[in-house]
Amino acid sequence: MGKYDWCFIQKKDGIYEMDHSVFHGGGGEDRKILFACGGLLGPGFGMGYGVIDKPHMMRQLPGFLDFEHIMCFLSANLYDLEDFDADIEFTVGGEKHVFSEPTIVRVPAFVEDGPVNIKRVGKPFNFTHLFFSASFHNPGWPNIRPDLRKTFRPPGGVF
Repeated sequence: MGKYDWCFIQKKDGIYEMDHSVFHGGGGEDRKILFACGGLLGPGFGMGYGVIDKPHMMRQLPGFLDFEHIMCFLSANLYDLEDFDADIEFTVGGEKHVFSEPTIVRVPAFVEDGPVNIKRVGKPFNFTHLFFSASFHNPGWPNIRPDLRKTFRPPGGVF
């Protein structure tokens, strides 16, 4: 056993699969995403990873998190990072953005994002979600805790 064995995190250490449609309240897609959170990557970081291979509504309703998060829509072709063939509609802060190239979306804490609609997928692509919290359970996401969605607002009532 080495001094830095703890730096190498594998499934046996707590990386788990999760049904994406249950988590995002999406269009019932049957794919799984890998998650590493709950402090596994440190006290203030977590991530999810998956491959998107068909159109679907990733998230139907807008929601917010009380921590910053980054959503990456990237080529699945490691030899050509520009090889991206999909159309995505992503709403953040009430503004709808449409993109058809590899894109990283940085969402500040307490800013609503969603809906997220994967309109067309010509080639499968990588989806990576990075979040600056050890846990992903948040009252600002209506699909996870709809009872708290009505009462929880950020300090100062930002929106």
